[in-house]
Amino acid sequence: MAKTDFSTETSNLRTESTDIISFSKLLSLVKDVDQTTFLATRFNPEGEEFNIEIKKVDIAYKYVKKWTTKFKYHNLELSGNEIKNYFLISEDENLDAGLKDMIFVIPEIKIDSSNAFENVKCRAVYSSKDQFYDEIKLCTHINFLKNNGYNDELKKINDIWSGHKEYEKKKKYKFLKLPNNQWFLRSINSTGFQEYGTAFTFAFTILLMDEIRKNNDKSNFSIELLTLNESKISMTISQGTEKELEGLGYVKSSIVLSNNDLGKGSFKLTKNITLIPKVDDAHSLSIAMPKKSNVNEVSIGVDHSTLLLTLNDKFSGMHEDFWSIDEFVKDYNTILKLKNPEGVRSAIEQKIEASTILQKCNELKNLFRPSQSGVIDNLAKLINLCGKADNLNIDYDLKSKLRQIISEVLFTKKNY
Repeated sequence: MAKTDFSTETSNLRTESTDIISFSKLLSLVKDVDQTTFLATRFNPEGEEFNIEIKKVDIAYKYVKKWTTKFKYHNLELSGNEIKNYFLISEDENLDAGLKDMIFVIPEIKIDSSNAFENVKCRAVYSSKDQFYDEIKLCTHINFLKNNGYNDELKKINDIWSGHKEYEKKKKYKFLKLPNNQWFLRSINSTGFQEYGTAFTFAFTILLMDEIRKNNDKSNFSIELLTLNESKISMTISQGTEKELEGLGYVKSSIVLSNNDLGKGSFKLTKNITLIPKVDDAHSLSIAMPKKSNVNEVSIGVDHSTLLLTLNDKFSGMHEDFWSIDEFVKDYNTILKLKNPEGVRSAIEQKIEASTILQKCNELKNLFRPSQSGVIDNLAKLINLCGKADNLNIDYDLKSKLRQIISEVLFTKKNY
């Protein structure tokens, strides 16, 4: 049985683009009333239609819309005592679930005053199963029961803890629903949990960049890469003109928007640099400088407890350090330019093999093997290879680890 796709999609947006989107069209992505009101008040107080001019913005919009409209989203505040759960003893296509998957039974999910679903069965996805038992510190034991399909033991644990104060505490449950009425439990968090989501963080970042563009004639924003699924987004936006790097190609300043509705961190903008190798069919690479280099990380971020007005205050304070590439050029001439490209490729390959989360990704491992990468005898070829890796359709967390490895190997002073 093929389960519903929760995988990650990556695009370098290499399709024809108008490079324009209207404010109203961008805002239509955001469904939360408080968030749309905030964006309208913050970026369009006059209420007049206007266009946003950022390269590839209309293409990026289509990808974001695709993923944010795949499911219907519903939030409920529930206590553990109101819910039943069990492990499947056989595959169930109606639930889009397989053997030993955990199923939660929700007494009622009310959509509106005239539309409600009773005794909803939903498969636990992501880490929602662990979140349910996190308060009583039983995640490891529950996973043991799941692996063995021990339903009787699961029921005993639920009965024992049913009167515990942590079990009775109200929490925010987020559900996903497909058009065929298949349901999924996506996450369980505290009632104060602030979820900004892919649509809002995309719209806010685009509007913020447009505001900067209008106040700075030298700004020339372009969306270079987009990686997303229904709960996470990473988007690279380059800015300004290219500066030539001897032996490699070009460099531009850039930032990366990242948002993870499931992790401890939430919405973040991080200073990056975008390297454009001088090769045919070039794959650019956007990475952050590692903390151990001469350049400190420049970023602005908020967690899941941050309210909208605080978020606005933090992100509105972007400064010139975000766009400077002077320190990188210095590091390039004193560190990266002196490295052996083939040695760097080999070091990245070894670190991928040693990584517990990357070593099973054959597509990535094969890319860095000499049999597939060919002879890497200059920096342009090396950066192009790393850019190809960054363009792979691999999981969001895997890509984050890959970028960390590439950055560390490229810019630490260790010779390879």
